[in-house]
Amino acid sequence: MRQPTPTPLESAFNDGAYVGWLLAAVKDPASRASLRRADMPAAEHMAYPLLAPRWADQPGLRTPMLLHAAAAARYDRVRQGENQGIGRMARNLVQRKVIQESSVETRLLAIQLKPLPEAHKILGGLLAAAHSSGGITLDWFSLWRTYRYWNSRPDAYPSRKQILSDFYLH
Repeated sequence: MRQPTPTPLESAFNDGAYVGWLLAAVKDPASRASLRRADMPAAEHMAYPLLAPRWADQPGLRTPMLLHAAAAARYDRVRQGENQGIGRMARNLVQRKVIQESSVETRLLAIQLKPLPEAHKILGGLLAAAHSSGGITLDWFSLWRTYRYWNSRPDAYPSRKQILSDFYLH
């Protein structure tokens, strides 16, 4: 998937280290419980001890990190799968008859112009279906990069459209 070119400040953040840490953290029940609430404004503070040090130098990472970490913790049965972005994961759900194609299409089209918190809620339905069905994988690194650049710059729109391409072409 084509990702936006990071600015020098953005390059200083190690995406791979964050995602690797997160996937290990959600295996710990206490950490998972704290992170699971990170996308709820009234409870996001529970995740601050784990996440705030990671966004300390770049406050713009706060919202995408809270939402991404909450998704990884809440849908922890969706295992890491290389090159399995959200669009491909959605296609896999349709092929396995877990969710109807029209429902997925509606969701993927709806998120295109939404701010990240709203898109995250919509994508939650797909992630919940994958979590419940078992055996569905997602590239959590790819989802992180999508979340990270969702609202940040005009060149984020191609990565949103890539979700649709991945769904329709795979």
